[in-house]
Amino acid sequence: MARPYPIVITPQEARRGVYLDFEGHLEGPPVLAGRLIGESDFAWTVFDETFFGAARDGTERAATGNLGDYLEDLVSLCEKQDRRLICFTEHELDVIRTVGGALFQRACSLYRNTNLLAKQWFTTCQPETYTRLKREAAKREFRRTGVGLKDYLDVAWVSCPFPAQYRNHEPATALGIVRSQLEERACQWSRLAKKRKFLWTRTLRYNRADCEGLRCLTTFLSSKVAAEEIDA
Repeated sequence: MARPYPIVITPQEARRGVYLDFEGHLEGPPVLAGRLIGESDFAWTVFDETFFGAARDGTERAATGNLGDYLEDLVSLCEKQDRRLICFTEHELDVIRTVGGALFQRACSLYRNTNLLAKQWFTTCQPETYTRLKREAAKREFRRTGVGLKDYLDVAWVSCPFPAQYRNHEPATALGIVRSQLEERACQWSRLAKKRKFLWTRTLRYNRADCEGLRCLTTFLSSKVAAEEIDA
């Protein structure tokens, strides 16, 4: 299937974009989403009922809802306000595809994939840096998808440092650990061990850092492409 959206992200699209990032287990639908509009309009929504108590009573409060309804509202918001739905890969679009054909078709014209733009710009304008990032990523056994968001954010002149305290956090692993104890303890936040509460809170904060880093990188790249008139 041909890519249904352009690679280019304009500076205006980057500035006004709706940034979306899912967290979940290695298989199955997402457990939660983080959504960022502008520099500070951020919200989490939890879709998995096992985690509803944690969303309601945890250190960081999150909304709860149905995944299909959430995506419908998100796409409608983008349509009504002429915003683009910006993610780092096609994973979020694949999730939308599973919800329904009509919603997927509507989302395609709105969707933007920063990873494609990053690869295009770095290989064209900073090939030595990209080669180094690719080489360093290949050394890490846990990274099987090549150069990732945090690799780009690590480049000093991008000026979008990812918070060091979340760098080694593995959200899928953390969610699995938290789920196991929630299921044992009637899904009650108050009965979770302190370390499990910490993992849940850290997963939420990691997700927000991902959204903020994605916006920063996208803004950087869109301005570079516009200034240099790169055919991306």
